[in-house]
Amino acid sequence: MTILLGSIGAVLLLAALAIQRYRFWRNEAVKMTQGAYLPPAPGRLATFTLKLVGRLAAFLFIGKIKVIGRQNARYKGKLLIVGNHQFMLDVATMSQSIPGAYRHLGKAAELKHPLRSFFAVWTGHFAAVVEAGKAQGGSEKVIEACAQALSGSNLLLFPQGKLVYDNVLRPDDFRTGAVRAAQLCRSQYDQDVAFLPVGIHYHEEKSRRSWLYGLMNAIGFRQFRRFPDSVKTRTFYGASVVIGKPIPLASLPENPREATEMLRQSIQDQLSQAQNLD
Repeated sequence: MTILLGSIGAVLLLAALAIQRYRFWRNEAVKMTQGAYLPPAPGRLATFTLKLVGRLAAFLFIGKIKVIGRQNARYKGKLLIVGNHQFMLDVATMSQSIPGAYRHLGKAAELKHPLRSFFAVWTGHFAAVVEAGKAQGGSEKVIEACAQALSGSNLLLFPQGKLVYDNVLRPDDFRTGAVRAAQLCRSQYDQDVAFLPVGIHYHEEKSRRSWLYGLMNAIGFRQFRRFPDSVKTRTFYGASVVIGKPIPLASLPENPREATEMLRQSIQDQLSQAQNLD
C-alpha cells in the first residue's frame, strides 16, 4: 500500500511539473509571436528533438541531402549562418547539414499556430514581424535580440528575409540585419563573430522506382516537393548543400550594405558549386 501511494504521488508530482513547464513555454511562445522577443536558450533534450524532427522532415519532404564542406562549420568563435532561401523547409535542410546546435530567427507569421509556436520557442527559435523581407515594428529590437542570441550560441538566419522561389540571389533582396547584428554582438558582448555562407540547391525530380517513394507519392507527400506555379511547376527530390569557409566579421567592410553584398557573393559562390553537383 505504501509503495502504491508513493508511486501515485510520484506520478502526480511529475504531472504537476510537466504542466508547470508547459505553461511556462506556452507563455514564452505568446511573447515570441509578437516579434523581437528572445526566449530562454533551449536545453539538450529540445536540441536533440529538433534534430530528430528535422531528420524526419528531410526524409519525408526533401530526400537525400549531399553536404560538402561540413568541416567548415567548426569554428572557435560564434557563427552567424547565412544562406539562400528558396523552400519553406530550408530549415530542415540546414538542420541536417550544419553540425552542432544553433538558434534560428524566423517569421512571426509562420508561428501563429499554438503547437508550432510552442515547439519553436522550446527548441530555441525566435521571431520577427516581417513584411516584404523587412522587419517591421522595431527592427532595432530584432537586431538586439539577434546579437544577444549570437552571444550565447550560433545563429541561423536567411538574409533575403523571404522565400525566393526562382533562387536568383538579387542584391536588392538582401537585408543588412545579419551584419548589423554581428557588429552589435562584437561591440556589446565582445564576441569573435564570423559568417558561415551556405548554398542550397534542390535537384529536379528524376524517376524513382523504390516502393517507398511510390507510396509517398500516392499519399501526397510529393506535393510538398513543388515550387509554386508563379515561377514554374517544378518537383524536386534531394538537395546539395555547400558550406563555405567562415568569414570573420573583422574582414568585412564596416558599412553594412557593402558587407552584406560581399556575403551575398559568397553565398552565390556556394550555391553555384551546389548547382554543379546536380
